[in-house]
Amino acid sequence: MAKKALKIKVVGTGGIGLCVLPSLCRYLNYSTEKFPDVQIGLIDGDTFEDRNRERQGFTEIGPKATVTAEAYSKEFPRLTITDHPVYLDDNNIFQHLREGDTVLVCVDNHKTRKLISDRAEELKNVTIISGGNDLTDGNVLVHIRRNGKNLT
Repeated sequence: MAKKALKIKVVGTGGIGLCVLPSLCRYLNYSTEKFPDVQIGLIDGDTFEDRNRERQGFTEIGPKATVTAEAYSKEFPRLTITDHPVYLDDNNIFQHLREGDTVLVCVDNHKTRKLISDRAEELKNVTIISGGNDLTDGNVLVHIRRNGKNLT
């Protein structure tokens, strides 16, 4: 029996997202037996600008989701990496966060975190991992939902 595709959505490809993505992609790209089919969607409506260079690594100016997807697709060719250069909102979250997704929330604002949390409550099966940081500390919150029930 073929394994289902692992569908990961990374919301935010700035400071936090760019710390998470290299290790995540490297692990998934070379874990062929565990994860034969990996689909990663990068969601971010922001644009890389020169002023971001002090805290974010990128190769060119442009939409963060697109620039990052192009770079990581070249480095990790076994993974299907797509870009979604949009900010999540009430009108589009339904098309981006779906049943069975694993969502890595790498944003720096509570409005988007709340929007994602509310969407998770509408789904039967979803995993949300939300990380945040400050200058000297940080946190990670995990929300696992299976068969319409919160496990965490």
